[in-house]
Amino acid sequence: MTRALRIIAVAAFCAATLGAAGLHDVAALVDWELGTPLPHAFWPLVLVVAGVAALIATRVAGARLSRRAAGSGSSHGARRAEFEALLTRLAAVVAALEEDAGGLQRRELVARIGAVESGELFDLVSRHEELATLVGFSQYARVWDGVATAERSIARAWSLATDGHVDAARELVPVASALLEQSRRRLRGDGPG
Repeated sequence: MTRALRIIAVAAFCAATLGAAGLHDVAALVDWELGTPLPHAFWPLVLVVAGVAALIATRVAGARLSRRAAGSGSSHGARRAEFEALLTRLAAVVAALEEDAGGLQRRELVARIGAVESGELFDLVSRHEELATLVGFSQYARVWDGVATAERSIARAWSLATDGHVDAARELVPVASALLEQSRRRLRGDGPG
């Protein structure tokens, strides 16, 4: 959001807050050309409505500017391919962990899960807002449902493995793997996934 939009948003928030606080004494200070001030209850309502309307307008303008800036940086198709590659890489890493998990000792399992969390998973999760802007909310919700649940499964697996519950941790890795594969198919548009 540009600096001007931020200033307008702050002013709008202040106006709405002051109106909500009921600064109706301001109306008594106003001397209208008609000779009659507006009723005391009207000023707070004007401030709240004007403030909220300005906040909505700045949010819409900011979203349009963000979309325009995101679209100008690189092509839509290239950015989408980048996310597909990132999600594919994450799914492959978790699938490899799934294959190896049965033979890993506790410390190795903790280290491998931790590497997934701080590596590919972090890379993807830290850019979730960019993905939402890129694909739209509906597809983002379908894709991110699996990613978010997989992220929780991986975090829970790490916690269980750290606490010594290795078998329970191993059971969560295939769950995360399946969810990531489902999200990858949904992002690519390969069937209902």
